[in-house]
Amino acid sequence: MWVITNKGDQDCRLLADRHYSRQKVGSPQFCRPGRNLVLRAKDGNAVWVTWSGIRDDGLDAWECTIFRNESDHRSSDLIREAVEITLQEWGGYRLTV
Repeated sequence: MWVITNKGDQDCRLLADRHYSRQKVGSPQFCRPGRNLVLRAKDGNAVWVTWSGIRDDGLDAWECTIFRNESDHRSSDLIREAVEITLQEWGGYRLTV
């Protein structure tokens, strides 16, 4: 259901503008600085971003920094697949849930 895209993806930015956590609607930046894996649903109606880095509490972590689903797909299915893609791209693992 997902395609890997980039921080400049216009469809993702527009979805981010409608997300509750959006701080600057209209800003071209919708990802945290640093390493991000940006996923857009093939139909353009969902976005997922995984961020990797050192958090303020000192932990080295992967975090979902945004997930918005305006598609007809179940959110749980999209989340499961997004985590699987993140593991494949960054971790070399396969999720078995």
